[in-house]
Amino acid sequence: MRLVASSYAPDTVERDHGWREYALCAETDPEIFYPADGMTAAPARAICMGCEVRAECLQYALGREKEGVWGGMSAGQRKAILAARTRHTTIPKEAS
Repeated sequence: MRLVASSYAPDTVERDHGWREYALCAETDPEIFYPADGMTAAPARAICMGCEVRAECLQYALGREKEGVWGGMSAGQRKAILAARTRHTTIPKEAS
């Protein structure tokens, strides 16, 4: 996965939501980003792929947004990212 570089550092995402003013989705019908069951999210993802703040959007949405396409990823894809992070950051117990 390639993320488009932007002027916002990842650690500023939590405290600074100014990235939203650069988001391409702000210029688009929001319903595209919340497709009905059985409908494709491809149009939303296509918009996200060209957005300069895609990484910030995705970082913001992880663990917060339960529906819709954020940062080019569906709710299920974001859930999988969080699960993978949990698996990789869990410290195994030492053998006694």
